[in-house]
Amino acid sequence: IASATGLYLAVAAAFAVVPTMPRRRWLGVSCLAGTIMLAGFDAKRGPMLAILLALFTAWLASRRFRSDTRTATTIAAAGAVTGVIAMTISLGVLTPTQIPVAGPVIGRAIATSSGATTTEDLIAANNVGIRQAMWAYALHAANESPLFGRGANHPIEVNYLGNDLSKQQIGPHNSFIGYAFYAGYPAAALVVVAFVIAFARMWRLRRVSIYAPALLGAIVAVVVTALTNVALETTYIGGPSWLILAAAVGLAGACRDRLPGTGRQQLTTSA
Repeated sequence: IASATGLYLAVAAAFAVVPTMPRRRWLGVSCLAGTIMLAGFDAKRGPMLAILLALFTAWLASRRFRSDTRTATTIAAAGAVTGVIAMTISLGVLTPTQIPVAGPVIGRAIATSSGATTTEDLIAANNVGIRQAMWAYALHAANESPLFGRGANHPIEVNYLGNDLSKQQIGPHNSFIGYAFYAGYPAAALVVVAFVIAFARMWRLRRVSIYAPALLGAIVAVVVTALTNVALETTYIGGPSWLILAAAVGLAGACRDRLPGTGRQQLTTSA
């Protein structure tokens, strides 16, 4: 499942980008190889977005542990690569879909129904529309039973362009809406609050422990995955997602007396 693979790679990227992280190089190499394979073979937009946002969040939050020279070098290198790619596209040497690694993902992103030649292209072209239809149905159904929802495994009764989604036994592809749909708005609110608290605590600790920026990026990856798929409802995605939140709560508890201003020594390489 591409969404699960994308989440695992995004978590690895969030840890690999933080300076002084143990086994950082091994994590970086394996994450890069996995991302290239994911982009080339699956070309899914949601997982790639989760990886990019997790990496950027962890990189931004970990600037306390990174020298200004290295930060400037990274930004300059990223700008140079972007400039070269933009120049090759503007000169007609490459089309966006021919860009190495990212080309297949761009192709799915710009796919249209009129230009679709395969069933996969047609699904990609209507992916956003299908999700919007499922979200609209789920929210409408949740409004009919706002306290307790419609119950587990309730089908998504949507017919999109002649495709009966209720026969595919799929959720609304948004876990936060899914909680409101299946269990009611109070359950969905509790889930949202849990993510907000975990993110806020890791943001406070971003200068205290190297693991806080990594967990910040991991939480962003979980949120992106949950917004675009049936993430928290499935064991192989939901299990790691809740484990990341548990790790954030545990780190916050371990570091609550070591925040700046408490007079205690700050953490750098351990929690």
